[in-house]
Amino acid sequence: MKKILVFLSFIFFSCNQSGNTSNYDNQAPEFSLPDINNEKVSLSDFNGKVVLIDFWASWCRPCRSANKKLVKLYEKYRTKDFEILGVSLDGINSQKKASQDWINAIEEDELIWTNVSELNGWGTYLVDLYNVRSIPHAVLIDKNGKIIAEKISIKTLEKELEKILDANQN
Repeated sequence: MKKILVFLSFIFFSCNQSGNTSNYDNQAPEFSLPDINNEKVSLSDFNGKVVLIDFWASWCRPCRSANKKLVKLYEKYRTKDFEILGVSLDGINSQKKASQDWINAIEEDELIWTNVSELNGWGTYLVDLYNVRSIPHAVLIDKNGKIIAEKISIKTLEKELEKILDANQN
């Protein structure tokens, strides 16, 4: 019985993808990466907005599925100072044309927000900087640049956006 409880506890805690929405005192680390036009984009370019950093890749099926839901959320909140900054982990060894795969996925999924990538797969420095161990991985940042949630699910994200952005509109 004890082994079963330990196993179930392990499963419960390792599969919790609801995200932590506690108030952090962590400033989101600054970074700059090239976009699809090879122009440098920095996190600080989005100062004063609520930003979701969305770590994803064209080869990641759960990421591509989540993109459809993110598009709907983005359409709903983009006029309320909400931005998404997509960070692609394309560029893994098995990809022959990582750049084209990335651009095709952006077009196919209709991602109209800014997307950046080094096309270096898991080798990008942001993996360690933002503690990314699996994708999709999302980090929500408030208008002051503070991390307010990590590994946040779409459902939790929507609730947080309602609280943060709808409250700011009154």
